[in-house]
Amino acid sequence: MIRKQFSVLTERTVNELNGLSCLTWDDVKEPKQEIFSTHSFGQRIVDIHSLQSALTTHGSIVAKKVKQQSSLIKKLLIFASSSPHDENFYKQTMVYKFPMATDNSCDIAKAISLVLTDIFMTGVHFYRCGVVPLN
Repeated sequence: MIRKQFSVLTERTVNELNGLSCLTWDDVKEPKQEIFSTHSFGQRIVDIHSLQSALTTHGSIVAKKVKQQSSLIKKLLIFASSSPHDENFYKQTMVYKFPMATDNSCDIAKAISLVLTDIFMTGVHFYRCGVVPLN
């Protein structure tokens, strides 16, 4: 009777209120609290174009994960570093704030290109880089 007059959601709500379980806890997934995409390189990166390519790849991975959980990114943490075992350890981290929250990989790639010159340093042999969405 309820289903004929209302939606399936309303019918399920009425059933739940009457003690008939319609959803299990396995059906209800919480979004992940943290999403990371980082990588250590087998061969060190020494040029800005290779670093941009690696970071953009990580940005695409993050965008895909964010879309899968129907989230949006407000800020993006972007980092690159040499090995902590190097004599002159170098690590640079930048946070980019989006004008509007996004899950678009093109927006993420643009953000990476805007901060790349602040992260890259000539002469550094980059060992690791990554992208982390922040809210």
